Amino acid sequence: MGNWLVAHAQTNIWCKPSNDRRWIVKPGRLSAPEGETFGMEVQRYSIRLPEKGKWFHVFQLGAFTYRELGISDLSDKWVSFKDVVNTFGTLITVYNDLGRTLPLNYCWMRKQPNGNVIMAVERVGSQVDFSVESLYVRFYDGAFRHSPEYTEAHKSQVYGQIVSNVAVRQTVVNKFNGYRNNYPGEPSAYVNGYEVDILTTADIALWDYVEIVYDGLVESIEYFDVSKLSTFTSELDGTRKYLVHPEKQIDTIHFINDIDFSVLKDNRGVFFHQHMSNSVRQVTHNDYSVGTFRLNEYVVKMDGWNSTKELTLKLVIRRSGMDKPLIFTHNRIQELYKLKDAEIVSAICGINSVVEEWRGSVLEQSSYNRIMAASYGNITNELCTDAYGYNAVSKYVADTPNKTELDAGVLVAFIAPLLARNCTVYEYDIDGLLLGYYNHTSDYNSRYVCRNAAAAMVECIEGQGGVGLDVTWDATTFKVDLKNNYRFYTNLLLSGEEADVFEDVTGTDAYTVGFDGAITWNVDLSRRRPVVVSDVKFLTYGLEIPMTDGHAKFSIDLWEDDNKYAPMQFQPETMEIWMNGRALVPDIDYYYKWPQVVVCNKEYLEDGANRHKPWFDIRCRGLADKVRPPKVGFVVNGLLSNDTYFDVKDDKVIQITVGGSVRHREDVVFREDGNVGISDVVNGRPWMVNDATIPLRDIVSKNTYSMRDVSRDLDKRINAYLNNFIPTPTGIEFNPIPNLYKLFSPIMNKVIHDMINGDLALSADDDLYYISTSQFDKVMLEYVYLLDYEPILLGADLRYVIVHPHDGLDVIDLTPLQMAMIDRLNDRYLANKVIINKLLQIKA
Repeated sequence: MGNWLVAHAQTNIWCKPSNDRRWIVKPGRLSAPEGETFGMEVQRYSIRLPEKGKWFHVFQLGAFTYRELGISDLSDKWVSFKDVVNTFGTLITVYNDLGRTLPLNYCWMRKQPNGNVIMAVERVGSQVDFSVESLYVRFYDGAFRHSPEYTEAHKSQVYGQIVSNVAVRQTVVNKFNGYRNNYPGEPSAYVNGYEVDILTTADIALWDYVEIVYDGLVESIEYFDVSKLSTFTSELDGTRKYLVHPEKQIDTIHFINDIDFSVLKDNRGVFFHQHMSNSVRQVTHNDYSVGTFRLNEYVVKMDGWNSTKELTLKLVIRRSGMDKPLIFTHNRIQELYKLKDAEIVSAICGINSVVEEWRGSVLEQSSYNRIMAASYGNITNELCTDAYGYNAVSKYVADTPNKTELDAGVLVAFIAPLLARNCTVYEYDIDGLLLGYYNHTSDYNSRYVCRNAAAAMVECIEGQGGVGLDVTWDATTFKVDLKNNYRFYTNLLLSGEEADVFEDVTGTDAYTVGFDGAITWNVDLSRRRPVVVSDVKFLTYGLEIPMTDGHAKFSIDLWEDDNKYAPMQFQPETMEIWMNGRALVPDIDYYYKWPQVVVCNKEYLEDGANRHKPWFDIRCRGLADKVRPPKVGFVVNGLLSNDTYFDVKDDKVIQITVGGSVRHREDVVFREDGNVGISDVVNGRPWMVNDATIPLRDIVSKNTYSMRDVSRDLDKRINAYLNNFIPTPTGIEFNPIPNLYKLFSPIMNKVIHDMINGDLALSADDDLYYISTSQFDKVMLEYVYLLDYEPILLGADLRYVIVHPHDGLDVIDLTPLQMAMIDRLNDRYLANKVIINKLLQIKA
């Protein structure tokens, strides 16, 4: 599916430069340096020059077709550039090295019989003399001219006039203001080839030639005081650059083809040409770099210009006709743009530019920018992989959960591209409770038909879930499939028999991978047997746990090749557990020492006869040396993650649960989204955000886990950076909690059940209600292992939770001696933090 990523980049990043028909040409001289009059021979064709009695320089534009210039027809007779613009709407700029332009009324073009396009430039004393100056021509058609939004009012026009008297001067100024006030675009005014930003009669002397170019494609104009621009050193060009950052606008790409610069001193200046690529470069979708050396040239060459501090850069932004959005990329520009404008500039080129991926020198040469400007054939999967990075690719190809909808009377969910060909679908009801899970395999089917009529949302996990994993228990000869991911282990052999003592050797020199994927083991195979686990499958199953003995304890089991269940030897990256359809939060609802899990949640146990028969669903996925804990916490004022630490989430595929309910991203609010909560999230309920690794398979050209590690490192650095700038809550003054979240003490619950079930008999020491320390310690030897799973000892936040002595709803009667035992247990091990007097009482 590597072509999918290329297609996505072509649709969402690629700016199709050829569609703009933006050509910058340095024509080749055909005439003598002093010019020609009347006529001349060009490539064996005798031609007359445009007008009698005038001197012209003649140049060759080239053999490209005139249609490439945005001109639908061009005759073999001379036509002025002014008429070309007014007829076809294509913008044409004729200029010298300094950016002084030549009025288009003095420029002509024609098509030769052999298809070659030539141009003639009239020699005029008050204008640029191209007998000594280099000549450049810029054509710009603009993709917007071919969009449905384009109207006749957007068509470019040129008006030129020699100002022979005061009345003509006023007419020219009125013409300029008419374009400004009555048309959707913007005009530019040139007096003898020098740009005048706002044209008034004071800017025009008699016998000046004034040209007004109306550009109907202009979307906005911005001005930048050069003395206030920040700079950075470009690694791409080895020069110092100014950063030009327009104020944040709609998050769409403003491609470099669709912008122009002018350099002004006060109200007058010159066109800032881009025929040298190092002069202006794209930095982000909305930022540009301008070489400082170019502005220094103007100070040296322009009369009366003494310092760059006196100058203003004028930026003209045109409508592109494509409106490419700012999408998620590896450089995290969408996170950069959460900052204020001054902070964005500082992050790119200031002393605070500590996130390397945000430095101007890095952004300038990013793969994201390369895709924007690429030719069609150069947009490769490798380039797109670098531009997007792990986070963005996973978000676009595997985002989940997805809400359901009715399609032709059938309840369906439309799922992401990677998942559409191979996944396991978990269905949830309107309350976010798990209904069931089902395999979805297809060559490609993004339309998933729900199995449950109550399904309101589905969560799709890449791969096939089941009771077993893709494990090669004897991988002595093994060959990897590069689109999959693997973890490598060795199993200790004792007297030739497997001891089931596994060592994780992933990433070590215990093996090497050949070019063809074949594994060569560099270990003593007589003492260690290689084992390889892939991520082709993941573990998922359900089981009922009887709690009549006071235990909610189970191990994570794996169905092995010899037709038996055994505790899973290999820790996954992500472990997820549901109890009676509700998602449990680790270190709140349960604790574990791999592979054993002990549950202490009391909220989700059913009332009635099934209370002690909870159903658990298990899901383990991803490859890792140990389980990676999710982010967890409690809802504060309707917000998740309401703390003082910023956490990047927007470009990730995450599972969100609140109070046991799996939630869609759009239905919850994190503190990073703003300090406005939502009413249906109850304060004090536990929340969890899981960021599991998505196997990207052949979507990308690199290894998923290597890409993920790079992205996670960048996440950490961006989190730390944004934490300094994004406003954080100053303190929680009022956070009403309707009810504390109910847990039970695993050790106390077990002791109570064993006492009332007759499995633990106590004998009084010395008096009727006294248990000696020696008896207490002896009795507790059987139970102290549960202290490793005890919420009181493992940091349960008693602002939000209450820990009960047992899992029941009723008050349990104990004998005085039994109550003494519980009281002693609470004091010795649990710091008297378990509330025992409401759910336990001494028998009358």
